[in-house]
Amino acid sequence: MARKLNESSAVIVGGTSGIGFAAAKSLLRSGLQKLTICARDVTKGRNALSKLAAEFPGAYLHFVQCDASDPARTETAITHAELAMGRDRCAGQHRWRRHHPQAIAGSESA
Repeated sequence: MARKLNESSAVIVGGTSGIGFAAAKSLLRSGLQKLTICARDVTKGRNALSKLAAEFPGAYLHFVQCDASDPARTETAITHAELAMGRDRCAGQHRWRRHHPQAIAGSESA
């Protein structure tokens, strides 16, 4: 049985603008309550969170600085997101790991 969005959390890498930011808004509009945005630029990350917080005041929003071109750092960012949101696994994480196996050499696959 699929989990409802209001029972899930998500991580969006590159979520400070463009398609990533639009995806964040769409997920929050659909009921997602916990969201972490990962991006390189801290200022853009804080600005994106401020905009989202104004529109979705009940959501738990978090930012993690991350350069997605580095798989190991992206994996670390996802782990920080999981800890911040109090979840064992974030929506989409197992798919990211499946497509970027070099980032998790030595760990179990999901």
